[in-house]
Amino acid sequence: METVAKSPTKLTHKLRRLCKGRDHKELANAAGVTRQAIAQYLEGSTPGPGVLLALAKTFTVPIEWLIDDTLSWPPPNNAAVLLSDRDLMLEVARRYREEALRVIKILKIAEKTDWYAVAEKLFKSGLDWHSPERVDVPSGLLAIDYSGTLLLRCYIYDLASWQNKFHTELPGSDKYHAEDLYIQSLHDRLESLLAKNPGIGWMLLHHNMKAECEMFPDRRKQMLDSVSTVLKKIKNKEEARGANIAVVIKGNPPFPLPEEDD
Repeated sequence: METVAKSPTKLTHKLRRLCKGRDHKELANAAGVTRQAIAQYLEGSTPGPGVLLALAKTFTVPIEWLIDDTLSWPPPNNAAVLLSDRDLMLEVARRYREEALRVIKILKIAEKTDWYAVAEKLFKSGLDWHSPERVDVPSGLLAIDYSGTLLLRCYIYDLASWQNKFHTELPGSDKYHAEDLYIQSLHDRLESLLAKNPGIGWMLLHHNMKAECEMFPDRRKQMLDSVSTVLKKIKNKEEARGANIAVVIKGNPPFPLPEEDD
């Protein structure tokens, strides 16, 4: 049942702006009402719940925004709010799967890399912050943060249950089981990479030593004096002691996070 407002409401003003430049007959047909009803709504009559839902779909705006007087113009520019939970979560699961496949592709390269050779080349290049020596290592995934910790950088969505549900509809289902692409599985694979390739520790130690030379120039000579000893240990394939080795899966949000209040 419709009621007539005594004066135009925010809903009325929203409808007027949404209808501006639009053919009222076409809008009426799309919403399942008469053209006269559309005219009444623009004069201040309040549509019933079913008509409001039809109008929201016709104008492709969230019904929450349309009926909430605390939400002003313009309508939110977010098509996701119009999607069903299934369609929305399927898209998020698809994006996670694409990212997980990218991670595995780079991990395969990392697993075949001779990290002792990489570490040896780095130390032979010296300890200048901007080393002139070019070293080919997997990029876009493995990174070293300011503390020398090895990071696995990727967009990660913790959506194991959705991945199971939509497994056959997602990329990679012909090659992997759903559990192979879980966050924990990627984490375990990176840990295995570290365990099987102690040479990575020397790469991290090289980074830490360069950073220390940059921060404490007076220690540079001491660091350079130790390079020959380090190279001998690398040739003997000894494990790096003192390297800060930690497994971290770091998610880079695909959109800016809100700033925290001071």
